[in-house]
Amino acid sequence: MIDKYNQTAVSYKKIGGFKIVNTELPKTRLGKIRRFMLNQFLEKQEKPAVKEEPKTQTYNILKEYLEKYTNLSVCPDSHIEIDLGLDSLGKIEFLTFIESTFGIKLDEKDLIENPTVEKLSYFIDEKKQKIEISEIDWKKILSQSVSFELKEGYLTIIKPILKLYFKLYNNLEIKGIENIPNQPVIFAPNHQSYLDGFLIVASLPNHILKKTYFLAEEAYFNTSFRRWIARNFNIITVNVNKDLKGSLIKSAYTLKNGKNVVIFPEGARTRDGKLLPFKKGFAILSKELDTPVVPVVIKGAFESLPIYKSLPSPFKISVEFLKPVYPENKSYDEIVKIVYDEISKKL
Repeated sequence: MIDKYNQTAVSYKKIGGFKIVNTELPKTRLGKIRRFMLNQFLEKQEKPAVKEEPKTQTYNILKEYLEKYTNLSVCPDSHIEIDLGLDSLGKIEFLTFIESTFGIKLDEKDLIENPTVEKLSYFIDEKKQKIEISEIDWKKILSQSVSFELKEGYLTIIKPILKLYFKLYNNLEIKGIENIPNQPVIFAPNHQSYLDGFLIVASLPNHILKKTYFLAEEAYFNTSFRRWIARNFNIITVNVNKDLKGSLIKSAYTLKNGKNVVIFPEGARTRDGKLLPFKKGFAILSKELDTPVVPVVIKGAFESLPIYKSLPSPFKISVEFLKPVYPENKSYDEIVKIVYDEISKKL
């Protein structure tokens, strides 16, 4: 909604950020916002009254886990999503930790109904079967079975059309093909525009392209024709918000069957041309499956088709495949940082 508004708003009225508060804004008796009081109001919101913490083992376990995971101070009223910022992957790991530690299986609905650390601890106390702190085992999670068929599609048929178009219209330059190892890999490109997936198709050699699959949000494939496209053009539809665990299991299945997977680590297109923070899903797959990550640098696609435009312009685009990052002796965070830094340097 903010993107759509900012596309038409004059520069001094564009939304550059927002804060969420849980008390009413300062207003006059007629209901008009007292703008001159907003800074003082926000300062008070950032220094909330300290609430007494529950003296239970469950609360302390949740608090210790969340503080370690988020590097933030946790209090009873800390909201799992808003205050602590757990994204889809963070919630999966949190729910998995709760299941293995307390012996109960919760879902995101339970987090919505018990959104603060205090409320969640009371809810778990009512349901728990045990207390036995254990680490999250992603290798075990990724080994779960999945009813999913890998079909080799028609990417090599449409590739010449896409390559000719980008060569003529965007003077496409392709570099670093020699850096792609002869084994299953995770391609990790930066995400500049709707052109990015097509650019990867146009850039890969046929023998690599035909065994390469793209993760895409299933919301974009909500008609019978679009679902046909997904089935026949190496697209794995996933629901990142509702079933990220299933998405990672599908990706793992694809890699274990000798195929490549394209994952955009930013999870969304850039709004201003700058690199967004990377999510660590691709690093989990790399580490647990011992699969190298090939960073891919896409330059010029944002200038050709930024998020606020509907038609591309003839701006020069380059696609460069960097040297692979191997996961051996690296943590998830180290893999994320290395891939991010390599792409960032090239941009």
